[in-house]
Formats: sequence, structure tokens, C-alpha cells
Amino acid sequence: MINKLTTNLNELNTTLINSTMFASIKTFTFLAVAFMVTVTAQGNLSPSEIAEIFKAYDTDVDDEPDCQPQYIDDVICPKEGDIPCSTIPKLENYCAELLGKDIADQMKGVEKERGMNAMEGCMKYVGYHVVDKDHLACCISETCEDWLEDQFSDLDGYYDDDDYYGDGEEF
Repeated sequence: MINKLTTNLNELNTTLINSTMFASIKTFTFLAVAFMVTVTAQGNLSPSEIAEIFKAYDTDVDDEPDCQPQYIDDVICPKEGDIPCSTIPKLENYCAELLGKDIADQMKGVEKERGMNAMEGCMKYVGYHVVDKDHLACCISETCEDWLEDQFSDLDGYYDDDDYYGDGEEF
């Protein structure tokens, strides 16, 4: 009787281990596929797909969406850290190059702040000219963060750094 009970417990234990292993394999497979989709999305965004992303940022200041996830930023943000805070013409050149000549040309004359102008959305998303151009500064740039701090400190009566909590601790 004890041998039979031991055998049954061993079979149950083996079944539980197999079920757990199967669930782990399913989870691993799901995560691997999700990772592959993310990696594929990173390298395979077409200019028209990028244009659709940027059109969402061609809005009134009150209707601006949140910035994109990092894996999208890896595709649409400039690798050179000084572009977001560079001159407006240099920023326009970056956006035109990213979107391609055809799309950039199509955007000339398209109304702004209506969700239709990918060039304007790109400028707002990438640019750090938040004081004078209502840019969003979504692309990470240490160079431009420092530049932006200088812009804010030049404003009369504004001496706050948004990278710090009230107690001076950085977040």
C-alpha cells in the first residue's frame, strides 16, 4: 500500500513538474515572440508609418499625447544629441530626411495643429524649443537638457529645474 501511494505521489509530482515546465515554455515562447515583434518593429518602420506617428503630435498644446515608448524613440529620435535643440532649419532637415522627400514635400501647405502635418508633428516631438515653439522634447538628449535649463533660467522669474523634487533630490 505504501509503495502504491509513493508511486502515485511520484506520478503526481511528475505531472505537476511537466505542467509547470509546459507553462514556463509557453511563457518563454510568448515573451520571445513579443521581443521579436518589438525588434522587427524597430528596424522596419516605413516613412509612412513614421509619418502617422508624428501626425498624432500635430495638435494644439492642450491635446498633446504622451511620448512614444523607447523602442519607437530608438527609430525616430536623432542619434546626434544636439539636433533637438539645434536651429529650426537643422531640425526641419532632420525631420525631412527621416520622413523622406516625398512625404516632406506633401506636408508643405498642410494645415498645422489638425493632426495632418507629419513635419510639424516631427518638429514638436523631436524639438526642445519648448519656450518659443511649444515643442515636446520627447527625444532624450543630455546636451539639450542642459540647453533647455539655460532657456528656462533666462526667463524672468523662472528658476525651477523640473529634474528635481522640491527637496533638491533628483528623480
